[in-house]
Parts: sequence; structure tokens; C-alpha cells
Amino acid sequence: MPCFELMILRWLMKRYLAGIFPSKDSLPGSLKNGGIYYLELHKNLSPFSGIDLKTEEGKNRIKEALCSFVNILFDLKDEKLRREQVRLRMREKGLSDEDIQYCLG
Repeated sequence: MPCFELMILRWLMKRYLAGIFPSKDSLPGSLKNGGIYYLELHKNLSPFSGIDLKTEEGKNRIKEALCSFVNILFDLKDEKLRREQVRLRMREKGLSDEDIQYCLG
């Protein structure tokens, strides 16, 4: 995977992880970065989970997995925003915080 693509994925994930995980030092982001660095540093030693990163097929499988991970994060962020919008609408209609919590789980 070209360095530029990794930089874009890293930026996207950092930006969206910040909206999902409130702490500044995002453990999920750190784990993701560590995994990418590990794969890059060890690609010439041996296959990882049966994926040979020296081949285009292997690189594409990792790229697809990272893209899927980013899509999951987008979905989580969208869900978090949707729930907050619903919470605000329920509050506008006069529901108590206890009732809102009960309805949203």
C-alpha cells in the first residue's frame, strides 16, 4: 500500500476515533497504527495470518480490511450522532432523562 494511502487512512481514523472515543490518547487508534507498522516492518520475514504482504494480492487484502475498519468507524460515529439527535428531540418533547435513557437503552 503506498505511503500516501496509509497517511489518508491514518488521518481519517484519527479524526473519527476522536469522535467515538473521548480520550485524547485513543487506544483503538494506537492499536491500529501499531498493527500497520508491525505489518510493514515484518512483511519480508513471513506471511501474517496467511497473507503474504510481498504480493499485490496480500497488500490488497490488508487494504480492504483497513477500509472495512474505517467504514465500521464511520458507522459507529453516525450511530452516535443519530442517538444524540434522538436524545435532544426527546428532551425537547419533555421526556425526562430517565425516560430517555430507558428508551435508548
